[in-house]
Amino acid sequence: MDFSWFYKFMVLVWKNFILKRRQFIALVVEIILTLLFAGTLLLTRKFIVIRKYGPFNYSVQPVDELPSFLRDTPSSGAWELAFVPSKSVVVKNIVETVKRDLHYNFKVQGFSSERDFEDYVKEKDNSKRVMVAFVFDHEFKNSDDPLPLKVKCHLRFSSFQRNKYVRFNRPGGWETGALFPSLLSVGPRNEHFADGGSPGYITEGFLVMQHALNKAIMKYHDHIAAQELFKHVTVFVQRFPYPIYDHDYFLKILVIFTPLVILFIFAMNHLTLIQSIVWEKENRLKIEPMPVIQNSDPSLVFVFLLCFAIATIFFSFMVSTFFSKVYFAVSVGGFLYLATYFPAFSISSNYALMTLAQKLASCLSSNIAMALGTKFLVKAEMDKIGIKWSNIFSPTKVDNFAFAYILGMFLFDAFLYGLVAWYIEAVFPGEYGVSKPWNFFLLVSGENFSIKKLVQNGSSDANKKRLSYVPDLGTHHLVYPSHWFGEKSEAKKETREIYGITGSKYFEAEPSDLVAGIQAKHLCKMKLIFVSFFPPQEFRVKNTTKIAVKDLTLNLYEGQITILLGHNGAGKSTTLSILSGLCLPTSGEAYVNGYDISKQMVQIRKSLGLCPQQDLLFNYLTVSEHLYFYSVVVILDEPTSGMDPASRRATWDLLQHYKQGRTILLTTHYMDEADFLGDRIAIMVEGSLRCCGSSVFLKKIYGVSPFDHSLYIDVLTFF
Repeated sequence: MDFSWFYKFMVLVWKNFILKRRQFIALVVEIILTLLFAGTLLLTRKFIVIRKYGPFNYSVQPVDELPSFLRDTPSSGAWELAFVPSKSVVVKNIVETVKRDLHYNFKVQGFSSERDFEDYVKEKDNSKRVMVAFVFDHEFKNSDDPLPLKVKCHLRFSSFQRNKYVRFNRPGGWETGALFPSLLSVGPRNEHFADGGSPGYITEGFLVMQHALNKAIMKYHDHIAAQELFKHVTVFVQRFPYPIYDHDYFLKILVIFTPLVILFIFAMNHLTLIQSIVWEKENRLKIEPMPVIQNSDPSLVFVFLLCFAIATIFFSFMVSTFFSKVYFAVSVGGFLYLATYFPAFSISSNYALMTLAQKLASCLSSNIAMALGTKFLVKAEMDKIGIKWSNIFSPTKVDNFAFAYILGMFLFDAFLYGLVAWYIEAVFPGEYGVSKPWNFFLLVSGENFSIKKLVQNGSSDANKKRLSYVPDLGTHHLVYPSHWFGEKSEAKKETREIYGITGSKYFEAEPSDLVAGIQAKHLCKMKLIFVSFFPPQEFRVKNTTKIAVKDLTLNLYEGQITILLGHNGAGKSTTLSILSGLCLPTSGEAYVNGYDISKQMVQIRKSLGLCPQQDLLFNYLTVSEHLYFYSVVVILDEPTSGMDPASRRATWDLLQHYKQGRTILLTTHYMDEADFLGDRIAIMVEGSLRCCGSSVFLKKIYGVSPFDHSLYIDVLTFF
């Protein structure tokens, strides 16, 4: 089993731990803010006193008396009783019986269908006059068809409150889809209203009309028996009594305040994580308090917060893939983090009307899942049972949503965010990286199926140790230095003809006894500089297209230092970027240790690294820690630029000492450096390879030292 991923993970953990320790002030601020937000909950819990209320006993309420607001006749006319269907004589008689039983001069009006009734109430002020509509769900083929014993009907009332003589307001509808109110409460609901309060089933006349309709239907089927029954029986409704209970105002605060506290506690870590990831990309690296929750299992609460933390971390990774500038990423990332929580308020108010699928879909935002999970905790606390491992699969009351779904959605969100981040990084890696086709995960002939072997002519006893990979921090690849595992990884080799340049006096014959670690064949690269998140492909200067690399064919051998010589703009850095996988060539092929750079960069990056011109340094790591993290570097883009003479000489000695068993490519425009280090020297001008060979070969060709500082490279490479 390959445990390389574990070692990569552990080294990244080590690096991040060192960075956190060095950024001591930022770490202290994070801890203080976390404690501050959490402390507000503890202080609120401490100062809010739990009081006892009750018991509550309620008086009976009659259901055969009309509500008081019917004393006011609507300005548009008398109150109306509507019924559907109008062609049924039986239905009309039943509604007339309701009118007589209530002793009120209603206007009775029938409609052939519910659609006709709806069209009627939409006109002008008709909806203000209709008290109720009785809709019978039976098909009456003839007007005198009887009403079956099993009656199916429903009552339609206005969705807005019309009784203005009560002490409560009902701004919305009747909420018939919810058995419990969306806002949680401790103790009896509307405890000061004997009639139950909002939405007003008694005060709006619903129960009165329902009772009158039931009596009329009973009289229709058996008039004498019903009359005799209601002479001795009077129907009332009465609320159940409620015992003494602990009224804790903190629980009402908890359901709204706790999600916000958790949100802000993790916001600091979220923004810090985005900042650090995008910074690496931009720099081309990567008192004895009362317990707040008294009845729930602490370990389950910890798992809940842990799962939320995991989802938040992956959300940060996903957001960071869309940006390449730190400040813009932190600003937009912070906004997205808060914006994904705001829908929780709307979801909470409509929670009872949502299906299971809708609730699960809303939890695709980890912040909304956190808010719903907190609501579960608070609801369970109000019921004095708490959330425990034994009931995480049990919905609360009549809910169809269990706490286990929240935990599952956290893990699914983390997987989904990670999948999106992985895909975006692969297809749109940014300015520095090789983009894969949009369907790369469906391609069979990938890196693991079409491995091309290393090209070799002859044999060599040199150590074939693979080179350690310095990761491309801009695309968040993991490191894989071989010395972490205490073993050497041998490159597989296969005898094959070396493809080189022949037939020109400016190119020395290829060595036959060395292994070609890197091969470039007819590489061509054109660039365009423009502001975009996508890799640049070509650039224009004065409306002309310039070729950065033109038909480059070059072999680099193990055990040698190959110098790529040329002035600024000659194409040296572009060539290194192509060979190290930072960008793809416009045309041509290149192989590193036998692997194709266009298809097998994952394998190549285990054995190849790049030291570009800009610093790949973490601000808070020491020199020794950088060396441990990066290990061996084999592609060097002007590594001695900016060094004093003593440091340059020390670097030369280091490269000479460690070149055995390594394929080293180095760029420079110092003539003396190329003369001293180069086993083979390749000179590029305007993207083209003009000559290649050893220092002795080049001196022989030109008759003088090509490294004489008095010579201009344009003259030297003029053919």
